[in-house]
Order: sequence, then structure tokens, then C-alpha cells
Amino acid sequence: MKELTPREIMRELNRYIIGQDEAKRAVAIALRNRYRRAQLDEDIRNEISPKNILMIGPTGVGKTEIARRLAKLVNAPFVKVEATKFTEVGYVGRDVESIIRDLMENAVRMVRNEFSKRVEARASVLAEDRLASLLVNPPSENAGNPFEFLLGGKKEPELPKEEQDKLALRREDVLAQLRSGQLEDREIEIEVEDTLPQLEVGGNSINIGDMMGGMMPKKTKIRRVKVKEARRILLEEESDKLIDEDEVREVVANYRTNNMPLDAVVLDIDYMERYKDFTVDEERFPHFADFTAEMKAQGIRLVPIIDAGVKIEDGYDVYEEGLKNGYFCTNQDGTPFVAGVWPGRVHFPDMLNPEARAWFGSQYKVLLDQGIEGFWNDMNEPAIFYSEETLKKTFAKIEEYSRQNLDISSFFAFTGMVAGLSNNENDYKLFYHNTKQGRMRHDKVHNLFGYNMTRAAGEAFERIDPEKRFLMFSRSSYIGMHRYGGIWMGDNKSWWSHILLNLKMLPSLNMCGFMYTGADLGGFGDDTTRDLLLRFLALGVFTPLMRDHAAEGTREQECYQFENIEDFRSVINARYRLVPYLYSEYMKAALNDDMYFKPLGFVYPDDKMAIRVEDQLMLGNEIMIAPVYEQNARGRYVYLPEEMKFIKFMPDGSISEEVLEKGVHYVDVALNEVPLFIRSGKCIPVAEAAECVKDIDTENMQLIGYEGSSYTLYEDDGIHKDYDKKENYRVLTK
Repeated sequence: MKELTPREIMRELNRYIIGQDEAKRAVAIALRNRYRRAQLDEDIRNEISPKNILMIGPTGVGKTEIARRLAKLVNAPFVKVEATKFTEVGYVGRDVESIIRDLMENAVRMVRNEFSKRVEARASVLAEDRLASLLVNPPSENAGNPFEFLLGGKKEPELPKEEQDKLALRREDVLAQLRSGQLEDREIEIEVEDTLPQLEVGGNSINIGDMMGGMMPKKTKIRRVKVKEARRILLEEESDKLIDEDEVREVVANYRTNNMPLDAVVLDIDYMERYKDFTVDEERFPHFADFTAEMKAQGIRLVPIIDAGVKIEDGYDVYEEGLKNGYFCTNQDGTPFVAGVWPGRVHFPDMLNPEARAWFGSQYKVLLDQGIEGFWNDMNEPAIFYSEETLKKTFAKIEEYSRQNLDISSFFAFTGMVAGLSNNENDYKLFYHNTKQGRMRHDKVHNLFGYNMTRAAGEAFERIDPEKRFLMFSRSSYIGMHRYGGIWMGDNKSWWSHILLNLKMLPSLNMCGFMYTGADLGGFGDDTTRDLLLRFLALGVFTPLMRDHAAEGTREQECYQFENIEDFRSVINARYRLVPYLYSEYMKAALNDDMYFKPLGFVYPDDKMAIRVEDQLMLGNEIMIAPVYEQNARGRYVYLPEEMKFIKFMPDGSISEEVLEKGVHYVDVALNEVPLFIRSGKCIPVAEAAECVKDIDTENMQLIGYEGSSYTLYEDDGIHKDYDKKENYRVLTK
């Protein structure tokens, strides 16, 4: 677009549209002006109202075609909507939602196509390689039990070396024929994604995936197609795998382009090779160490997930080492316990066994050596989709039910049985740990598993680099784990009530020693909304872990995905402006065995009103927070135990200050504002916003609050452990 002048835009339109020169000239100028406005600094841009393009005229004069060609020029999605659907009797608002949905789907499709083109050459080679393998050794139809894939599926028998050599030679011949186009019309069987099995029981169709909360892996089916069609299908699959690095780059680029601060990108299980701990999928991330360095140069740290289960797979070194040395939890008879999680069949490392714990911790070095400096431990309750023993019993019971005419009692008993496979309390009674105190059944020490998984990592970090701090947070834990890492609050929902729940959990975790904590902002499950995410973020501004994280299958909720991006920028900027104060209070609390978040009653124990307030918190020694957490609310009531200054970080970058006396007040808080309250006689430092923490200027800060007050700032390099240096502290006076 930037290379096209109005004249050149007209020339492009003239290729497809005859006549309407005046209209084409007008839209060309308007389009160019919108582009020029987008290049201006934000302050100036906001002073210039963009002109929309409205075309009016009878049917057939070229309005739609002009719009279509303009959209193509700027690489924007295009949706044609018939106006009659909005004038007919019975019109409902859902029709408007369908327009937005169509636009979003078109936009996603365009971006995906753009990424696919970037990796097309390499994806073509990989697709061709898979085609050759399929032609030489086609897949067999799996006609077994519909649950068989949960147990790892059927294993192909190992061929003798002579047979393998023959296949290799035939494969080379097939590759040559593919490249010459000789096999395009030949039919081939390939695996394509299928829906999870439908069980017909008592005349009812039951979707197993729905019953088990979508935890099951994707299932495939055999489809017969011509080679040229198979090539297209496989090319799409390989392209999807290869764009992972570019997807991360695109997320980072969108934050940077929109001047929104960002310091880290968390990698969920898809970065791994088939969900195997301490591996990287080389197809998705072919040069992981280089990619990590590339991100770090932009101020971005990658934070990969590590799951509790080790995949059972011959040739996988972590599995083979653990099996050889007896480092896995066992059944009562001493054989390794088998459960199902993301990779399918897994063993659980015996985290209560000191030798096994040291061994598992040492595995983190694989990723540390590639430039990773932080981790997220997950599924470490441990979570269990199913145990092998319970699943086999379930299969047998299903056979019984399939021969019955199910009445209401037996039908719900059946559905409850299948749904109850996940995290079944009886499964936790099936396996054992080897501890210093002797053999221990897991359900007796359940909460210690997550604690010791993070302990394994923390102790390993001390061995690897005792002077360096590494980031670590965990889903599951126990009292005392704060010595090794923080806590992520687990899978929440995109519900308004979960903002309040998050708020209430913060001091509770602090009292248990956990200060590095935070929830999935916007909610993990379900589809968030713009308003909900903004209110979630306004609380996340103050939590040590500020992370926007959503489940697969829910709407994409990166902040730039929503309208009026500047509102999100304003809220996140408030976080970065407050980082010097937040980090200072966090470190002082950690070093002095204090709390970062406190209930009001801890600070004002004699105030009968204060001790009953649950939706306001004291943060450090200077401020009180009172986030808005109700839908459609324009503000909220707050109780002030003493006179305080009401502070709001405004969308234009200014800071509003108002002194409020002790008592109950209603305060207005817009969606793009971040409120806090400064205690009487106190002040806090505020920096200018920056794109990442390393760029925050702590030498030139303003103090907001009460005149004549002072603040003791704690500051270190955030990397080393020299916490006791006197120069880490300095007094700032207002």
C-alpha cells in the first residue's frame, strides 16, 4: 500500500472497472490519506479524524467491485452483506454478530495464507517426503476399540533389515516419480482428522470428547484420494507446523507495532516434539536456540511449559533413562505406573525420590542451554486423564452396557462412568513413591508432587548457575515451595466473578509464602469480551505475574485483537509505569518475610469496617487497590480507612489525583483507566512507559502522592542474587 499513490491506485482500479472515474479518484485519495494518517505519531494522529468511504448509487454501477478491489489492494478482509436482511420483519441482532464473525474468519484465513506462502518451499519438500512414505507403506485402517488410541494405538511390527533396505530403494524410486509428476492421478490412502467416536448406546449417540471435557487427542480416519489432492492436504498440514515460529514473531510484532509493552511469550505444549518433555519440535522450531536469541534481542523471553508426565516411547532418552534407573512411580507390584495425559501413555517421575528428583531437575538444562531462562510447570497435581487399569475396566463395562436397553438410571451411570475417568480419586490410590521414610501410596502425599517437581527444577538451577535467578512458576504446589518458584492460579474462566475470585486469592497465597502469582487475565476457558479483558488487566497491572492466556478453541485474546487498541495500551502502560514501585515492594516483602498483598484488616485491625472488606487490598505500605469487577459497571463503591489520594492513570498518559476523606465513596473508573489509592503521608515513584522492563528509566521518575513524603526504593539488576547490597536502596523525596 505504501508504494501506491492515488494515481497508481486508480490505475489498479481501471484494470477491472470501466468508468466511474470520479468515484475511483475520490476513494483513491481517501485510501491514501488513511494510510498517511496511520504513519503519524499517536498524539498527532488522534487530532485527525479519518474519513470513511461511503458509496451511494443504483445497482450495477460498480460500488461492490470498487470496494472489493480496494480491500485486495490493502490486503483487508471483504464481506458483502445484503441490506435487505436488516429490514425484514424478524431481524435480530445475531445477524450483526455474523458479519463480525465473517470478517474475523476472512482475516484469519488471509493471515494464515500469508504465513503459508513464507514456508511453502520447505513444506512442499516435507509433504512430498510424506507422500513417498505413504505410497511405499500405506496406513492400515484401525478397526479396533474406539478407545484404542488412548492406549497408544497399534504398534507396527519391526521389519527385518533386508526388508527395510528394499523399502528404502523403492522409496527413492517413488520420490523420483512424484517429482516428475507421474503419480498425480494415482489413488492413495491418507490419514485425516476425524471427530471423536460416537457411541450408540440404547439408541442414543454419545460424543466421548464432550463427555470427557475435550481432553482427548485428535483422532484420524483413513481417506482415499488422488495423489494431487493428498499433496494439497499434506502441504496444508506441514505449513501449519512450520508457521509456529512465525506465529510467535507475528504476536511480538503486533505488540511492538501497536506500541504495547511485552516482555515474555509463554509456549504451551505444542512447541514439544509430540508432547515429550525437554524436546523441541524441529519442524515447528527448526533453529530453537537461534530463535530464542532473536526474541531476546527484541526484549522478549520465551517461557516453555513442562508437564509432569514422561511419554512412553522407545528411543526417547528421558523415558529410557528413567525406566533404566527406576525413577518412575510404580504400581503396588513394583512395575511402572501407566497413566494417560497429553502425550497418551506416560510414566510419572517419582518426585519424592531424591535421586529421581535430581535426575528430573537436570533435564531442564537441555532448554537452558538453548537460551531459555524461565519455565512453567503444569499438570503437576499430577493430572490424570485416565489410568491404564481403570480404562481397561471401563472398556469391559462399556461392552456390558452395549448389550443393555439403558433406562434412566443405567444411562446416567454409564455417562458418569466415562466422564469420571479424568482425575479419578481411585487412580491416585494405585501408584507409589519411594521416599526416605519408605514406600508411600500417592494419595497420602498427593499435594507434595507439584511441590517437589518445582523443587527439582529449583535445586537444579542452583547447581547449574548458583548466582543467577531463573523464572519458575507452577500450577500445583504445597506450603514451602515459594523457595523454588511461584504459583499460577490454574485454569480459570472468562467470567466476571473470576476477577473477584482472583482478587480474594491474592492475600491468601501471600500468607502461604507465595508472592509471585497471578491468574490468566481475560479468563482461560470460554470466550472473553473486550470489557472483561480490560477489567481483568486493570487488576493484572498489580499482580507479579501478568499473563494473558487462553485455551485452544476459544477466541484469540491478544490485546491487539480487539477494537480501540489504544485502551489496552493505556492499561498495560500503567503496569510498566508502576513497575519500579511494584518490584520494589515485591522484593522488600520477600526479603523481610512480609506480604505483598494484605487484607485491609491487617493494616487497620481496629477498624470494624475495614476488617470486613474483601474486594480491596493493600499493596506494599503505600497503596490500596480496588478494581472494578462487575459487568457494565462505570465505577464502584470503596471504603477508605483513612484519608487517601485517589489516583487514576488516564488514557492520554496523564495522572489524575483527588484527595478523598475517610469513609465510603463512589468512584468513576472507565474501562481504559487504572485506579489506585495512596495512603495519607505516602508517595510512590512512577516511570515513563516502555516497551519492555529493561527499557524503563528509573533515574528519571516522578513521585505522586503527598507533598513532603518520601519513599525507599529497592532496585537491583533482576538477574543476580546480591540482594544485600546497600546501593540497592535509595530514598526518594517529594
